[in-house]
Amino acid sequence: MRPYIILGFIGFVAMLPAALTSTDWAVRRLDAVTWRRLHRLVYLAVLAAAAHFLWLVKAWPLEPILYFLASILLLAWRAYPVGALPRRSKRRVAANPS
Repeated sequence: MRPYIILGFIGFVAMLPAALTSTDWAVRRLDAVTWRRLHRLVYLAVLAAAAHFLWLVKAWPLEPILYFLASILLLAWRAYPVGALPRRSKRRVAANPS
């Protein structure tokens, strides 16, 4: 058995609900919470696809490693809460003209 095929199929199956519910009709029919929860399967599909590509080549060339690392970094960036970033003050202090 080739496990990279199973991993690729898991990624494909995780993308099916997102593909089927991306039409305007499906977005209107589903409530926002359910639609968002369903489309979070895309994160699983991205990881599965990147790992599938890395495992598929059976060697260590640079391209699959870069795709895998880029996927991990982008998903980690997406998971970082926006409110945790420090905010700059909107009020500016006038410079002392002396």
